[in-house]
Amino acid sequence: MTTTDSGYLATQRHPLDHNRDQQFERLPAWARRELDRLATNLASANARLSAGPESNTVADPSTPSPRPLGNNPCVQHLHNGSSTEVKFLDGVLKITTFGGGLLIEPDVSNIVRIRTNTDVW
Repeated sequence: MTTTDSGYLATQRHPLDHNRDQQFERLPAWARRELDRLATNLASANARLSAGPESNTVADPSTPSPRPLGNNPCVQHLHNGSSTEVKFLDGVLKITTFGGGLLIEPDVSNIVRIRTNTDVW
């Protein structure tokens, strides 16, 4: 990877590109370094903000952009006229279904399948 004098990868778009060649290069080296540091900090802050709150729970974890849901949220799934709530707290996974019962099926050593009575048993 090739970097510029200011530390940015040559393929990255610098936040100050609009007048960078004419104005940015006229600045003293210390000012360019400081602006680069500020631009990097801004990019990092924007990435953290777009990621959402600090979270121990995410939706769509296998996708390129998992969505943080916060810490220990209760997640509700609506299906076939009933709902199921899932919450993990204090090392316990609590599953509550409204409008039916639950059927727990062992799968492999670390997986169980949980069906509601609205599913085909």
